[in-house]
Amino acid sequence: MTTDTDGHTHYRVRTPEGIWVDGPSFTRTELFDSLNQIRFADPPPPSPSPTAQDPKHRQQRTIAKHQRRQQEREHNRAAREAAELTEHVTRAGRQQSSDTSDSDGDPPF
Repeated sequence: MTTDTDGHTHYRVRTPEGIWVDGPSFTRTELFDSLNQIRFADPPPPSPSPTAQDPKHRQQRTIAKHQRRQQEREHNRAAREAAELTEHVTRAGRQQSSDTSDSDGDPPF
C-alpha cells in the first residue's frame, strides 16, 4: 500500500517480472467520482461580536428590553380594565331575562 500526495491510500502490487501495478484506492472514488472534488478545511475563526467586546451594549439592550416589557404590561392592564369596565356597565344596563323561571321544572335528562 502507498499513500499519494492527497493522502489517499492505494494498493500497489508487484508482478513476478518486477513491475509495480497500482490497484484501487480505499476511498471508493471509483464508485463516486465527485468525491474527488470535495476538499475539507477548517472553518474561518469567528469574528468577535459587539456584545462580547462591549458589556455596556449588553446592559443597554437589557434595560431597553425591561422597559419595553413594562410598557406592554401597562398597556395590557389598561386594556383589561377597560374591558372589565365595559362588561360591568353592559351587565348593569341589562334587565333580567324572563325567558326562564324556576317553575319550568327539572331538565328532561
